[in-house]
Amino acid sequence: MARKKRLTLLSLFVALLITSCTQPTTEHWSEFVPESTFVVMVPGTDGTINQVLAEPFAPLMDDITPSAMQLITNIQEHTDQQIPVEALLLHPSSSNNWQPVWITRTVNGLPESLAGIYQESYQQNQYDFKGFTIEKLFFDERILFMVSFEQWTLFSQSSFSIESVIRTLSGAEAVMPLQDNQLSPGAIIMNTESMDEWVQQVSQVLFRPFLKDIFAGSSPISFRPLQADTEEFQWQLQGAMELQDSTSSLVRYITQPATGFSLDRYIPVNAAAFSIFRVDQQVLQTAEESFQSELELDQYLQSTPRDWHTIQQNIGDEVAFVSFANSGPSSESEYLFLRTIQDSSSVRSALDRLAEQEIVIKDEATYFVNSYLLGKLFGSDIFPIDDFYITVYEDVAAIAQRKGLAESIGGDATRRRVIYYDNGYATIRNSLPNPLSSIHYINAADFGTYIQPWLFPQNYIGTILGNLDEFVISTRLEPGTNTVDVRLTSFEQETESSPYTDQWVFPLNGAEISGEPVLADITGGPSNEVIFSTENGYIYALAMDGTAILQASTENDVPIGAPVVFDWYGNNQNIIMQAAGNKVYAWNQSGTILPNFPIRLDEDISTPLTITDITGNGIAEIIVATADRNMHILNARGQSIQGWPQSTNSVVESSPLIAEINNQKSMFAYSENTLHAWNVNGELRENYPVFLTSQVQGSPYNYNNTILGSGLNGNVYSIGLSPFFSDSLSNLVSSDSLIIQTLQVTNSSLNSTPSHFETTIPTEEGGLVQRNLILLQATNGSLFLYDETGQLQFTQSMGQPSSATTPPLIQDLDGDQREDLIALADFGRLYAWDILSGERHSELPTAGMSYPVISDFLGNGRQEIIARTREGLQCWTINFTERISSE
Repeated sequence: MARKKRLTLLSLFVALLITSCTQPTTEHWSEFVPESTFVVMVPGTDGTINQVLAEPFAPLMDDITPSAMQLITNIQEHTDQQIPVEALLLHPSSSNNWQPVWITRTVNGLPESLAGIYQESYQQNQYDFKGFTIEKLFFDERILFMVSFEQWTLFSQSSFSIESVIRTLSGAEAVMPLQDNQLSPGAIIMNTESMDEWVQQVSQVLFRPFLKDIFAGSSPISFRPLQADTEEFQWQLQGAMELQDSTSSLVRYITQPATGFSLDRYIPVNAAAFSIFRVDQQVLQTAEESFQSELELDQYLQSTPRDWHTIQQNIGDEVAFVSFANSGPSSESEYLFLRTIQDSSSVRSALDRLAEQEIVIKDEATYFVNSYLLGKLFGSDIFPIDDFYITVYEDVAAIAQRKGLAESIGGDATRRRVIYYDNGYATIRNSLPNPLSSIHYINAADFGTYIQPWLFPQNYIGTILGNLDEFVISTRLEPGTNTVDVRLTSFEQETESSPYTDQWVFPLNGAEISGEPVLADITGGPSNEVIFSTENGYIYALAMDGTAILQASTENDVPIGAPVVFDWYGNNQNIIMQAAGNKVYAWNQSGTILPNFPIRLDEDISTPLTITDITGNGIAEIIVATADRNMHILNARGQSIQGWPQSTNSVVESSPLIAEINNQKSMFAYSENTLHAWNVNGELRENYPVFLTSQVQGSPYNYNNTILGSGLNGNVYSIGLSPFFSDSLSNLVSSDSLIIQTLQVTNSSLNSTPSHFETTIPTEEGGLVQRNLILLQATNGSLFLYDETGQLQFTQSMGQPSSATTPPLIQDLDGDQREDLIALADFGRLYAWDILSGERHSELPTAGMSYPVISDFLGNGRQEIIARTREGLQCWTINFTERISSE
């Protein structure tokens, strides 16, 4: 009997032990929050489901998770009591998603009632997990998982997240280390040490190994909203983070003692994002440490560490990482590092010595380096690459994978085109503590573009960034403590108040450009580059941010006209071609001269280069005129095709016209007062050449099978098989085989090639009509729009002589859906008029320009003007204009 009693007591003890292990007791919900949880949101006092769903973050939770947040309202409908919500967790439910977990106080009898209503026959309505019963509630095509224990009931659309809570409760998974002072009502707790898992979730699989443990050493931060004394920011969350003993490099760098920063004086205003921080020590103290590298420069530094020590002793501890959304040949995901320099001359001398050893390549003031060791020395141990360019400017080193990006820092700093002088950034600085340990700035729209290539295809970063304009994370290590003040601040971007934005300037050191810049894709990227030539023999290609991605030279040959970008080999890869001196040059996208180029002619070239398949054989030909009064058509080998060259009465200086007129393909060219025309085989076109009563300025222009020309006598000429202008408005010069008419336009000379545009003009009755109009420009600055009969429809005057190198055009300059007449004065001022009202646009850039190009080059929905100015090649964005009466 006693033995039986002992066995009964032992069984009862074992049962109690098993029960206690399976159903542990908890005093507070924070005891079962998994360490893998990203965010914990604590509702305000007496928080309920309806109150939580009314919070500003609730719609965002709907957007960034697969969960339907409103599904939880079905639970509240089945009880008269308000369900108390203790916390809302954001937990990783899979490798690429996270789900909300609702922690509520159990309402008596509600779990059983919900099971009876939302569970279905012939379904698995529940399952056991580690001694807990997880109920499944069916809502149409969605399932809500529920578990109840003690005074808690948890709901989530992720069974994995519910199971993670249970594993934490049973000790199988670590608990998130939360302190009592972090759990006050209204707190938003970010588990920073698990943020590397979140970053890995949204990034492509390829990059995930590099992101592991990047936030090691941090601890959960409980954020609370701060109220602004002024309207400096939209909202700001402040929290404190306690540093752990062992930290990652990233955490160590952003928690250095707070000091003032200087690198914001070198960060370009077009940065998508940047971070400024300090390094506590050189990660690689000497080049002799046990590091094995196959790179020649690294081996040299290890064996001969003099230059290593020189650089190490003369660099500062302040580092900046800067990313760009629209720069570089691919127009995405470019970045650079900046590092302060204590003695720039010593650093340059060390790099010069390495260049003398031919293990560093020096190009003017920039160095190309292939070294793991120097990459870490200049960029810190988070610098990701071992081949890069370095430019040392004043007391900063710029390090980038593209030479033009590294070199751009000096020009931007000189022109104060840096964020330090930006009014919006000044507001940001003034609203944050000073000094700081680190600052991290994001321009949400641009940063979304920059980061997209790095992200997993299904991610919610765009949704998060879509709720922000400018976002700043700042850290400040409180003196004498391990406590870090962390602030998350959202700023509303200022409305553009300036009529135009100065985007960039590419210095030309006083050189003129030889023709209109060309906007074309030479890199295979998603956007165009700016390609132009200078009269001192350089050819450049610039990225969207105005930094060079290509530079080539015609040596001593002076370029003639603009470069031509063409798919020369028919392989969908554009090349750059340029006429210069007596040669035709061609380069690939890296600036390497192509085989068989340059092509040489016997005389200097007198016209801009024309590249087209004039013969129709599928292979492009080269068309130029030369100073010996010859027109040339050259094949791909640089040889004249059969029937060419053909001579003219004087030197041709303007581009020829290649056109099919009256079903006959021909080449037309003006030389003084003569219009020449040849068939493709070199034979003269019937009834040509045509001798006019005046010299002609510009090129022939084809309009409805009629050739137009601008006469220096102020007349526009028409040459065709039928009359062009109305007989009553024009004069008939010849009516033999060809009908030649003149239309008197001005007492001054016409000085640009005629053009025509289909545009909307007002009628005398007050209505609007769309018509084809011919645009002409006079030397005295007058502009004219004629209809096809020769009737004047619109005229304006710049009041100054006009530019003979830039023809006028019609375009919507300011984005108001109304067409504008745009012209350039001889001294370089740009003029524009609204055609419907005749009012002149003011507030345009006032710099003296030459060869302006107007296009939405940056893809921002607004027009950019790119032109040569006294400062170099310059780019502006037109934000808006004001119209004033021309009278």
